[in-house]
Amino acid sequence: EGWCAEKAAAVATPVDLEKMREILEKMEKVLPSDATWQEVDMEFHLSVAAATHNVIAVHIMEALRESFDAFFRFRKVITKSEKEDLIWRHHDEVYQAISQRNASLARQKIVDHLNFIERKIREDIVNMRS
Repeated sequence: EGWCAEKAAAVATPVDLEKMREILEKMEKVLPSDATWQEVDMEFHLSVAAATHNVIAVHIMEALRESFDAFFRFRKVITKSEKEDLIWRHHDEVYQAISQRNASLARQKIVDHLNFIERKIREDIVNMRS
């Protein structure tokens, strides 16, 4: 996904950016604990991949959908321990970097987001075992 964000920052069209913005607006209205969050979140990640205009990147994101599903099994635990808008802000930071054509920042923001998610899942697994 780092490559996708970086590439999207370089080649995204105004239409691509508008689609991302529309998805972010939907995300802002849905809490991470709501059932529809998963769909909107995946839609955002797919829109970043689509903005690369690389069919392989889109196919890879589609294949990774199952990994995202695993995260959503833990979403209620994460939202209890984090502010409701934190994950939305991560996505907005990715969008802002892409729309500003800052490829290295776009890559860094998506990597930071994914590292945060991975850390939260690991913490939740440890807590479940305790």
